[in-house]
Amino acid sequence: MFALGIDIGTSNVCGVLLDIGTGIITLKAVVPNKSKVNIDPSLGLDPALISMQDPDELFRNVNEILASLTKGIDLNNVVSIGLTGQMHGVVCFDANLRPTMPLVTWQDLRGNLPYKSGKTYAEYVTSATGHKVSTGYGSVTYFHDLTKGVVPEKTAGIATIYDYVTMLLSGGTENIAHPSSAVSIGLFDIEKNCFDVKAIETLGLDPDKFPKIAGDYRVAGHFDNGIPVSVAIGDNQASFIGAVRDQSSSVLVNIGTGSQVSAVTDKTSFPEGIELRPFVDNKYLAVGSSLCGGRSLELLADFIKDFCENIGEKDIDPYEVIAKLTEDSTERSSLTVDTRFLGSRSDPSMRGSITNVTTGNFTPKALACGFLDGISGELLDLYGRIASVTGKKATVVGAGGAIRKNRALTGRISRDFGGKVMLSAFDEEAAAGAALYGACSAGVFKNVEEASRLITY
Repeated sequence: MFALGIDIGTSNVCGVLLDIGTGIITLKAVVPNKSKVNIDPSLGLDPALISMQDPDELFRNVNEILASLTKGIDLNNVVSIGLTGQMHGVVCFDANLRPTMPLVTWQDLRGNLPYKSGKTYAEYVTSATGHKVSTGYGSVTYFHDLTKGVVPEKTAGIATIYDYVTMLLSGGTENIAHPSSAVSIGLFDIEKNCFDVKAIETLGLDPDKFPKIAGDYRVAGHFDNGIPVSVAIGDNQASFIGAVRDQSSSVLVNIGTGSQVSAVTDKTSFPEGIELRPFVDNKYLAVGSSLCGGRSLELLADFIKDFCENIGEKDIDPYEVIAKLTEDSTERSSLTVDTRFLGSRSDPSMRGSITNVTTGNFTPKALACGFLDGISGELLDLYGRIASVTGKKATVVGAGGAIRKNRALTGRISRDFGGKVMLSAFDEEAAAGAALYGACSAGVFKNVEEASRLITY
């Protein structure tokens, strides 16, 4: 018997076919996310600030993956489909579930534009509602676009991309979201487990356009042959489910395009810079997020590639160069690289830097190692704030493409966090976590704690 899991990521759309008897991923499919939408000049926005993708193209990607994963197997042996994907972004759609605007992703920066009273849109939403939000949050984007008058009147609802696709796949008509997804839109009351209607109305927004909240392990509808489609969950939560075997004693370090450090908790008060996100089974994830993670490596790789092309070397893989420069040591670089190139959740105006440069250490190796130190160091700082409340976790679990592909980065995480980094056998943790959660929704497992027994390191 199999469970299907889909992760609609920022860079790729991935799917897995998970054997729920053996815990083995028997098939995997990945489609590059090439759904980028160029900015419409009539919106009057700076293209450098905008990050949008085509919901229809992403839905086609998901269907392509499903067709690939189920080719040649009896659909009666598929017990469930679970979805997850890039959080915070927002899709506007009409009464027929047709998108009225492109998906605005979590990387979009229009919320940092000036609004009024010396505040940006994100700052204004935070001050007016009491809910800490940042640019890229769906509520900030929606507020900005409504203020600018660019949201079509026929818009009937808003959702994350993976909740939107779940509606389409399941034949559902109800706009519903698990709390782990709803919180990423913003203006969500974690303690009351619902959107804050008063806060929404304070901004002049319509609460009825926001999703209704669905509890744990709920089926949204059914796909071909009656396969249950689970209500989706956030990708941070899905990655935790797909990577961590022992939830109570582990910290998850997830490095993809962005990066997070997460731990399960029942505490509700944490220092500045730590978000509390709904998990499952009446628990929370304490999460420290970096806007750059793998993207910092991408920035370094682009620099190397540009340099090589300018001297006529066009066939060099910059990531192989980084690997060779950093592979032989986890010693800390004498160059200090602050990798907060996109700012931080708490301070979007912050920028990265390269400091402590001397005549003897400005070398390619020191620079590459400094980038890796910076990625690890930012996450360690965030984890220190979590551990000040929860206590240090015994097991460090790694997830995400950047941490799997770069051994030197994994070595630095191990060095800084003080323990060997364990890697789940599920190399697509978010998709695997969505599959496990979907199987729980279909009644195969009673909860994710039971389902996590399938995880091996």
